[in-house]
Amino acid sequence: MTGLVLIRITKNTNEHDAIMREGDFVFGPSSTINLLLNHSNVWHNVTMDYKVSSVEELKRCRSGHVRYHFFERASFGGFDRRLVSKVSALDYIKSYGIANYEKPNYR
Repeated sequence: MTGLVLIRITKNTNEHDAIMREGDFVFGPSSTINLLLNHSNVWHNVTMDYKVSSVEELKRCRSGHVRYHFFERASFGGFDRRLVSKVSALDYIKSYGIANYEKPNYR
């Protein structure tokens, strides 16, 4: 596994989406996160937005309702996703590092 991309959901106004909420962290290999963000219908909707996050922001996060979504890989059936604890998220990041990723600027 190459370096991980860490993003944070800044907006989710879809009342029917109970999987990811505003403030949640999403991370995984850069290829998987890139596929998720660029080819998933959820992210091409005006109800969902995100920002590239830092490890320091993850460490400082103390909110009890925040979840950590690890997208391990993409397959024909969708994405292999699991919820992990904050400690596990930091362990994954420590093991694999953070890849450089910039949010595309669509106009």
